[in-house]
Amino acid sequence: MIKEDWLYVHGGYGSSKETVNQFTAYSTMERINLVNFKCEKIHYQQVVANVERRWHTSFIYNNKFYIHGGWNDGGPVSDLTALDLDTLSWEVVPTTNAPSERRWHSLTPLSGSSPLYLLFGGYDGDFQKTHSDAHVLNLETMNWTSPSFRGDLPGAHINHTMVRISEKMLLLLGGRDVHKNNYKVNHVLTTDNLTWREVKNSGDLHPINRSGHTAVRLGEHGLVVLGGNNPKYIEPFYYMDTRMLLF
Repeated sequence: MIKEDWLYVHGGYGSSKETVNQFTAYSTMERINLVNFKCEKIHYQQVVANVERRWHTSFIYNNKFYIHGGWNDGGPVSDLTALDLDTLSWEVVPTTNAPSERRWHSLTPLSGSSPLYLLFGGYDGDFQKTHSDAHVLNLETMNWTSPSFRGDLPGAHINHTMVRISEKMLLLLGGRDVHKNNYKVNHVLTTDNLTWREVKNSGDLHPINRSGHTAVRLGEHGLVVLGGNNPKYIEPFYYMDTRMLLF
């Protein structure tokens, strides 16, 4: 996650395939000279249980770094936990009406400064079901709701990305279906009326349709896509002008 001039990375697999709780900050001010890329390992002042995890999702809101769901060496994790970036102390954040435990899901703001975050898809804790459901977390009330959606509803997804491409539009890109096949169709969600629409020219996006990747908005209309769960995705990365999307 990026905040101001820093890129924050939390958790994942260690070199011995153990789940780690490390939190690292990278300075984006040195992005031109990758040889001298500044990196700092953050030392916590206070830690709670289950901070170590992988396959989770994360976001920053009001100077707190939130992590949700995922997996650790003890099994699935379903809670919402936050690191205060000022005090460097972790806390478990109680919520009501929480969805089932999952991993490989997405959690995305419905608009630029909104306290409403949309959870979509993921695998359940038993590693047996790919989800197609969506839930909204209100960070002011810490309550989850399950609103009704309409339009071209997407199927169950894992390992996808959900990126805000305008003030009221989210792009669901890539991911895998229940048969572990990569999706070749993408969707756009209009957030003010919760309507899904299929991207009609998804076939033109074939090079960037993948799973286990990263997608980041760049500027007003740009989207950068890189990585994925296949060695051939390591390079190159792709840039897309989101104004080319037809739906």
